[in-house]
Amino acid sequence: MSDNFVGFAQSPKADPNRKLETLSFEFQSMRDIKQAIQLLSTESGLSSWLGKLAKFDFRQGAKLRYGDEAHGATFALIQIPKRFVLIAETLGEVDLRFREQRSGCQLSLSVKRALLPQEYDAWVNEVSAIAKVFGEVANG
Repeated sequence: MSDNFVGFAQSPKADPNRKLETLSFEFQSMRDIKQAIQLLSTESGLSSWLGKLAKFDFRQGAKLRYGDEAHGATFALIQIPKRFVLIAETLGEVDLRFREQRSGCQLSLSVKRALLPQEYDAWVNEVSAIAKVFGEVANG
């Protein structure tokens, strides 16, 4: 049997023209881990780096709306206080990991998305801009 099945539905085949791209960033924050987690767990924290939120719900599987055009996002994984995964329409899979240290915490941000070659530069610019704001907010 050559078909791939998820549950009872046939899974879609990957677009051969798209390539999975990943960008990763590391941040040192002087904030304690509770304050750093508020960058994801509160409406003001998430909107400070993702964009204005039209809808916010901090639960795994919850739907969010963000940005001027109200793009969609979902919390795919919430493991307080270590890891959060957000699937966002414009960014792809946003994986944030927190590690507590003696003074502050370390934050790791990884963003993945399957892209067509012509989408790559715009995506890198958008992710880099968001990572810059995230880093600035993380360091207060």
